[in-house]
Parts: sequence; structure tokens; C-alpha cells
Amino acid sequence: MSFARDAAFAAGLMLLAAGLWLQPFDWPALAPRLLDSTVLAVALLAASLLAAWRLRTSAAQALATLALPLLAVVFAGPVAVAATALLLAGGLALGTLLPRVEGTPLLLRWIAGLGLLAGGAGWLLPLPLHSAASWSLALLALVAWRRKALAAGLREFGSEAAGSLRAAPGAALLAMLAVAVAGASAWLPVLMSDDLSYHVALGWELRELGHARFDVGSQVWALAPWSADVLHALVMVMADREVVGPLNTFWLLAATWLVQALGLRLGLPARAAWLAAAAYASLPLSGVLAGTLQVESATPAMLAAIALLLLARTAPGRAPTILIAVLAGTMLGTKVSNLVFLAPCLAWWLLQWRGRLPWTALPGATGLAVLAGGSSYAYAAWLAGNPVLPLFNGTFASPWFPPQDFVDMTWQHGLRWSLPWDWIFQSQAYHEAAAAGAGGVVALALAGGVFAALLNPRTRAFALFALACVALMVWQVQYMRYAHPAMTLLVPLLLAGVWRERAAWQPVALGALVALQLALVPTASWNVMGGALRTLALDGPAGVVAAFAPERLLARHFRATAAPSDRLLFAHGSLDVQAELPGRAQPVSWHNPRLFALHAGGQAGLPVLEASGASHVVARGLDANPEFAAALRERGATPIAHAGPATLYRLAPAWRPMQTVQTGPREATATLALDPAHALVGTASVTVACDRPGENLLVAWRLDRPGNQGPDQHWAWEACGADGQARARTSLASAPNTGELSLQLRPVDEASTMQLRIIDGQADLRRDTLAESALQGRAWNGPCLRRGCSREATRLLPTATAGAWP
Repeated sequence: MSFARDAAFAAGLMLLAAGLWLQPFDWPALAPRLLDSTVLAVALLAASLLAAWRLRTSAAQALATLALPLLAVVFAGPVAVAATALLLAGGLALGTLLPRVEGTPLLLRWIAGLGLLAGGAGWLLPLPLHSAASWSLALLALVAWRRKALAAGLREFGSEAAGSLRAAPGAALLAMLAVAVAGASAWLPVLMSDDLSYHVALGWELRELGHARFDVGSQVWALAPWSADVLHALVMVMADREVVGPLNTFWLLAATWLVQALGLRLGLPARAAWLAAAAYASLPLSGVLAGTLQVESATPAMLAAIALLLLARTAPGRAPTILIAVLAGTMLGTKVSNLVFLAPCLAWWLLQWRGRLPWTALPGATGLAVLAGGSSYAYAAWLAGNPVLPLFNGTFASPWFPPQDFVDMTWQHGLRWSLPWDWIFQSQAYHEAAAAGAGGVVALALAGGVFAALLNPRTRAFALFALACVALMVWQVQYMRYAHPAMTLLVPLLLAGVWRERAAWQPVALGALVALQLALVPTASWNVMGGALRTLALDGPAGVVAAFAPERLLARHFRATAAPSDRLLFAHGSLDVQAELPGRAQPVSWHNPRLFALHAGGQAGLPVLEASGASHVVARGLDANPEFAAALRERGATPIAHAGPATLYRLAPAWRPMQTVQTGPREATATLALDPAHALVGTASVTVACDRPGENLLVAWRLDRPGNQGPDQHWAWEACGADGQARARTSLASAPNTGELSLQLRPVDEASTMQLRIIDGQADLRRDTLAESALQGRAWNGPCLRRGCSREATRLLPTATAGAWP
């Protein structure tokens, strides 16, 4: 058996060597990034060894408890680190409320507690309750209430972690170094396109509005499972800034620690278990995902937690039933495709207990699972008519997406015998990879371990479970990121199949594989491959944004200078960063089916502009889109800011006249009937002739509201100018079925003899599709008093803010 294990490992290494010779990686392109990683690794290793010597602890413990938190403080800021710590403390406090399952680490209940926290917040998303004060106070109250259990839990977790690190200090140091080096992208600003168009939106909405908007019209994924995004959003609310690094580093550490725990359960000695953890942490996707809000940054730890619970082989009872239900609900609340992973979990669980379920515990466990993971499905079914929008819309026929089942054909290559090979050496076909190598190398190098694991009675059940998770996901979609959570199962399983404790060459080979994977980390991200980490070190976050996401600079300029009634369109071909402008921006992309249908249907120019209701446009590469460029010229677009290849344009207003009535020599009115079919947004302006320069006029704007709601009114004084004219201006937003906008003018001093006459009254009103497609108001039509809530959908807006382009 020893010879067979060595032979299986050696065969995998030879297969990898053949691949490196036949299809070598792009080492010249990787060389600058390899230098960056080497400098970072040497610096972290030296600092950890020095701290370990001074503090008389292990270097692995110094790296995990000192170096990583210090990196978080430097790059994310102390407030963001404190907000993340408070969130994690709240999750642990909730986790201590769950019953203990003998033979399992506290981390499982910690992850379940975070799932309950995200789930509870998810049910509250449409309510105007979310602020830094409300969430900080709520979590502080929770921590104070559970302070004794929390302190005991932290001591227990600290003891477990310290003991595991001491058991194999060298291998543990390699694992922690892999976390720090591979996960360095956690400290980058948010750059990934999916994050900028969708995932980060929830944090911006809660910060700016106090509630989620559920805008499925401009972002069809707005009601998709959101638990991971909710946790990030809560950190952003409390920190009052956009931040993902500290929380993602926790998830990467948790997944890494759970991989070594799985290795121990599978019979690996401590050193081999930590080497398995290092092999997982050094996978290119493990590190790159730490810099994104993609849910696969969190789900590997969740899946590994469920697997560890199943490996504990507990007897049927209330405690394990509740814990597995909460963990399963947390995974489903994170992504619907996680059902593919949960199906083998459920099957193995039922087989273990042979149907002897604790029936009395099932109702409570089911309720907790729904609490943890049911909110997005419930709101999507209620508000949009499809609980998994946009998936399976051929069945549910939601009006917010074409009546067809959504399938991304980009990742439908079919199952081929060469898939394990292509996964590594043709990574670009299975991931948005910058180069080959994004799949890592450890799965191929250890591939022979699968046969030994299937033959070994101790690992056979887990092998079938892990292989089922991988096979089912890859059968559905050949997309590396979706399958990545299963690597927490596959890596320790494969190593358990080939490991031989007395083979001195095996740890050396594994260390070399870890180093090779760390060198390949940039291949999984265009930004990292392009030098984003070096730019961060030299130019800071602002330099990274300017180099890799210049549209974010234009979005910030728009937010700082635009009027509340202005709306922004990200033209097709530009980087869509609408997420940081909730209710004020939308893209021309398939995420926005209405506008994308016009674009794809040959109406990419003026029809798209008019249908968007935009006052501003961000575009790049107009030479490749002449129809849209012509539409910008026709609408009198003026460039007002540039950032890299992107330009921000202001469209000329499309004024239409207001009806004016001279009610007397000292009074005048202007009215405008509003289109009852649509929500509108825009500006109205009136110029008045007056014969008493220096005297004040009373300007009374009135905007009718639908139904029985009273009108919104605004009074202001305007001085009659030296030129004998006064000017009044307002911005407004109106819901469908709004009556009219009106203006009354008269002298402030009732004894004044100043005569008034409206010279010109005009309005630039555009359809506000973003207001029409935000479904939050349907979920919360009660006593909502915060600006932006449903009962204030018709309102006069404050005046424009001032600002200058830097």
C-alpha cells in the first residue's frame, strides 16, 4: 500500500511535469508578479519570525494574529476593521445560542451564527432601519447580552486554533503565508465588474437610503440570494465606507482552517493536514476571490463546515439537526446553485442516520433554515413573481426578464475526458482568467489519490460525497468559480489518498506545489496580472482605481456635482459601476433587459438614450459604436470629465413650455400637466420680469401627489435682480398618476406695488425608469419617513450640489 501511495503521487507529479513541458505557463508575463509575491512573502515571513522571537510564540501564530490584522488596519483602516470585528462578534454571539454538537469545533456554530445574522438582516432589507447607529447599537447589545458565552467561545476557539498551529508549526506557517500572499488582493479597492454592477450595491443603498431598493429593472440579480452581500453591506454601513478585505480574509482563514480539520478527520497527521490547508489557500481562485464580493469567497468555508459536521458522524439528535439546517440555509441564502452541493450533503446525512430523524426538532430547524436563507426567495416570489429570478423564468414568467430559462452559454463546453487537464492548462475557457494556470496544479498532481481514497473504508464515504459535489456542479456548468467551494473537500481527500508519513519527499513536493500555485495566483485575475497590487503599494487605492476602473472616478464626479434629478447611463462597452449610484444610474447590459433589448435589436442609439431617461452618459470606445456616438451628438452631449479611456457627457436638456397665467399685475402662475403613465424626474425653470430691483418675490412650488396624499410644497424667496428679472428653479420626481406641477409668484411684501410677469416657463422632464423598477415600495408602504421611500416617490427635490472635477 505504501508503494501504491508513492506511485500515485509520483504519477500525478509526472503528469503535471508533462503538462508544464507541453503547455508551459506564460512565465515571462508572470515574472513581474512573481517578484511582487516574493517581496511580500519575504517581508511577511521576516516580520512573523521576528514577532515570534520577541513574543515567544510560533511564527504561524504571529502571522495569523499580528501580521494579517496589521495589514487590515493599514489597507482597510481601523474603523473598517472595528466594524468587521463587531459583525464577527455578533455572529459568534448568535452562534453560541445554537446547541453544541459534540466533536465539532466552535467555528461551525460561528459560521452558522453569521448565517443567522445575514438572514435576519435580509428579511429587514426593505425597511428603512439600516444605519451605522442602528446596526452598531444592535450588535453591541447582542454582544453585551451574550458576553459570557462570547468570552467563553473566544477562549475555546483561541485554544483550538493555537493547539492546531502548535501541532505542526512549519506546515501551519506555510498555510498562513499562503493565506497572506494569495489573499493580498483583499486589500485592493473593489474592481471586479460583477461587484461594481451588482454586489456592492446593497452596501451603498443601505448607507445612502437606509433600505434596499430591489431594483430588478436595471439589475436583474437584485433579488438573487444575498446573504454574503448582506454581511459586506453591514460592515460598509457601520464603517461608512466601501470595504471587503477584512471580512473576506476571515472567510479565507476559516476555509483554510477547516481544510486542515477535514484532513485530520480523514486520518492525515497534523503536518499533512496543514499542508493540505496550504495547498487550498494557495489556489489562485482562493486568493483572488478574497478581493471580490463574489459569494465563492464565503461558500468554501460554509461547505467545509457542513462536511466537517457530517464527518463527525454524530448520532441522530436535536443539536446536529439544528446546526446542519442553519448551515444549509446559510448556503442557500448565499446562492441558489449551492443546492447542487447541498444535495449530496442531504443524501449522506440521511444515509448516516438511516432515516432515524429527530422529528420533533425538524419544525424548529426548518424555521431557522428559512430565517437564515429564505428572505431573498420570498421577496423575489412576492415582488417579481419568480423566487430565483432570472433563473427558470421560462417557468415562472416574471415580467422583469424575458420568458426563457437563463443559461450563460459562456461556460457550457460539455464534459470531455480532458477536462481535468484543460482546467489547468486551458483555464481561460473555464474562468475569466488572465492566463493559463488559474485552476492551480494541486488537483492534477494529487489526482491519483482519488483511487486510494475510494478503496480506503475510512475515506470512501467522504470520497463519494466530495466527488458528487464536484461532478454535479461541473455537469451543470463548466465554470471554475462555481466549482471552487468543492476544492475544500477535494484537496484534503486527494492528499489523504496519497500521503505516506514516512515518505520524506512528499512534504517537499507539496511545498513546491504550494509555491508554484502562489506564483500562478495572478492568472486568475486580470487586475492582479496587470499589476494592481504593485500599483496599490506605489500609488495607493486612488491610483488603482484610476488605472483599473476609471469609470469609478466619473461616478464619483457625478455623485458630487449632479443635481438630485440627474440620471446617469453607462453606455454599452463601458465599465458598469452603477452599484455605487443607487437609484441614479443604469447600464446598457444584459443585466438591464429593457435597454439591452433595444441595443441588441438594432436601436443602440437615440432610442436607448430616450428610453433611459438619462441626463448624463459615461462612454468609452465610441469609435466602435458609431450609432451611439451619433445619438450623443444629436442630443447635444457635452463632455464634462475624462478618466482614462472613459468620458462623462452631459446631455442638453429637452425643454418644453409650461402654461403661464397672469392672475393680476402682482401675481402670476405657471403649471405643467404630468404624464400619468410614468414616473418622471427632471427640472422646471421660470424667468420673471419684475420692476422693483432688490425686492423679494415669494416663489411657491406645488407638486400634486397620487391618491389621497397631500401635495409636496416648497416656498422660497427670490430677489428681483438689477436687470429687472428673477429666476426660480426646482427639481422634482413624480410617481405615475401625479396631477401637475404648479408655481405661484407674488411679492413677499403684501404692500409692495411690484408688478410681475412670467417671461418664460419651461421644464425638462424625463421618464424615471429607475423609480418604476424599484420594488422596495411594494414591500414597505407603511409609515416610511426617510427620503427615497415609497410614499415620497413624488416630491420636490433639493437643489443641485456644487462641486468641481479634480
